[in-house]
Amino acid sequence: MSEKKRILMVEDETRLLRLLEINLHTQYAVTTVSDGQKAIEEIRRGAFDLILSDIRLPGASGIDVLKESVRKNSETPVILMTAYGTVENAVAAMKIGAFDYLLKPVRINELKMVIEKALRFGELKTENRRLRQKIRTLEKRFPEFITVNPRMQAILKNVREVAPTQATVLIMGKSGTGKELIARMIHQFSDRSEGPFVPINCAAIPADLLESELFGHEKGAFTGAVRQKKGKFELADGGTFFLDEVAELPQNLQAKLLRVLESHRITHVGGTRVIELDVRVVAATNRDLKEMVQTGEFRKDLFYRLNVVKIMLPALKERVDDISVLVEHFLRKFNRELKKDIQSVSQEALQMLFAYSWPGNIRELENVVYRAMLFADGSVIQPRHLPEEIQEEVSRRKIEVPQTKEELLQAKKNLKEQVIGELEKHFIENALQQNDWNISKTARSVGMDRRQLQNMIRKYEIVFPTK
Repeated sequence: MSEKKRILMVEDETRLLRLLEINLHTQYAVTTVSDGQKAIEEIRRGAFDLILSDIRLPGASGIDVLKESVRKNSETPVILMTAYGTVENAVAAMKIGAFDYLLKPVRINELKMVIEKALRFGELKTENRRLRQKIRTLEKRFPEFITVNPRMQAILKNVREVAPTQATVLIMGKSGTGKELIARMIHQFSDRSEGPFVPINCAAIPADLLESELFGHEKGAFTGAVRQKKGKFELADGGTFFLDEVAELPQNLQAKLLRVLESHRITHVGGTRVIELDVRVVAATNRDLKEMVQTGEFRKDLFYRLNVVKIMLPALKERVDDISVLVEHFLRKFNRELKKDIQSVSQEALQMLFAYSWPGNIRELENVVYRAMLFADGSVIQPRHLPEEIQEEVSRRKIEVPQTKEELLQAKKNLKEQVIGELEKHFIENALQQNDWNISKTARSVGMDRRQLQNMIRKYEIVFPTK
């Protein structure tokens, strides 16, 4: 049974105070006082979820009570009552921070509705503050990777646990999901953080130059090699070497990379001297390496060498609950850069962002927010500020209505399955997180059979933190 909300009622008319208490005490934990100064002392002494106060009071006025409440906790809603209402008084009270301003005589049913509305408003403000604090904490830890998604939080926990080890890590995920950011986190949380972090994109370098880029070369090793050059492996000595798009490595370089991973030694192209290295390798790809192994495009032995610890990053469309916090992060980031003051995204525009498929993932979202801020003509981003491809995709979905009864039934079935699936997945992830990812404990806490829980974990591919 949930704890009752605490309400402080301040009224000097004894009969009215008693009437209000009788009508509200079964639903709320009510504290009553008849003096403004005593109300201020109560506010200083304890926390209330809502304050209901007359304006004209002995000791101190209702406005003084309001000011003290705002000073103590601006998230606590305050409802003022008066028999002498004027527009000026109401406006003044609202400016100070009152939630509502009621005229006496107060109808109990109307008051209850206002109280419930005010309590919901207070909860929303508190949750918003907590969310902002969580975002700021995450941004301080690692400013470019923030998430409130349970699956991503489990992945970040894995990252922190594997980072201090020397294990080779393979990061898999679609383009734009943040693979390099995860690699940088692994480096920063490791005991190699003082050493270099050296990235290379295997797909961005021509195949005939890639060997030299990886392992270095001696002067005269090939046409244009006018001096000795260290490769990326050598530059990463004592630190972390990030091999992005490792699936694009040609077969001959896959064999050489395998030898380096096994021996921790390299030889320059055109050279004979063996160079000992102390390098931790983190690799990443947006392709299915297992499938490439089966088709012969990627060496099986190299795959197992790289796949000591695998981190699979979900696409943005699989972590829609992160869109709002990411948008808020990008707003703050680009407000500084663009010297703008964009405060928020309208609810309609935000719903469009939720509905979009995000083929470019977080990188695309960041670009969309940046572009929208460039064209925004006020303090709020509206649907018209979003790119045409988002507006068109969302519009197409809206007009795709069923044409027959059979199509309607199928559409309803599909939507129901989708919603139930999302709900079940979030339910299981949240329950596991609350029970320290212990399956037996989680099953008991939610009243579910252990085998049933394990089936759902497999069905939704829920990622567990490493032990």
